[in-house]
Amino acid sequence: MEFSRHLAAAVDMSGNMARFALAEADGGRIICRTRKPMRQREAAALADFIFESLSCAQHDIREINAWTIGSGPGSFTGMRLAAALVAGLSRKNGVLVRCVPTAVAIAGTPGPFPENRNVAALFDGRNKEIIAFEMRSNGNELIPTGKSCVLNAMQAKEYFKNHEDFTFVAQAYELDPILRLVPEENEIKVVEHFDPALLITAQYQPYDGNFSNLEYIRPAVFPPKK
Repeated sequence: MEFSRHLAAAVDMSGNMARFALAEADGGRIICRTRKPMRQREAAALADFIFESLSCAQHDIREINAWTIGSGPGSFTGMRLAAALVAGLSRKNGVLVRCVPTAVAIAGTPGPFPENRNVAALFDGRNKEIIAFEMRSNGNELIPTGKSCVLNAMQAKEYFKNHEDFTFVAQAYELDPILRLVPEENEIKVVEHFDPALLITAQYQPYDGNFSNLEYIRPAVFPPKK
């Protein structure tokens, strides 16, 4: 059976759920968005989740010729599993692959934002720290600035004082530990479930075949971009 292979897909395992999105190629119509709680040992079911999602959408894995991996900041184990699975699924010639920060989709879900608006996605960095991942809006999408930082309580107080022009966004399931370090006067937009299709529609990042651009959250560890 022949397949046209004209679809783009995104998979994200950076947080407390597996997320999958499917779209017509070249930023076209979104076909499906699915999510499923999947942590620790449950992550072994990632492949089944993707195939089930495709089946429900009445499509086949062989139709996908462009894959986007959510690159965090997030879980070491989850993101490595997603990257390894996509590496296997994209071995055939002509299948494109890239990484797009999950932060872009998280912060972009309550958008759109005005042009030149500064936005930061906040994450629970564990060990009484938060991570701020900074982006800037071009009016259509959020583009990472390359700036991110790990903040303890004292550093957070200074950071928010110096970033009054920023809009801050965080996922609901991480909100409690984040709020312990954010000054009360700072408002945070809360995202219950981010849209994984925003990983597909991100135009700023080309399909470069790079699987290694993942940013991990571990206790007191946040590797800087090289």
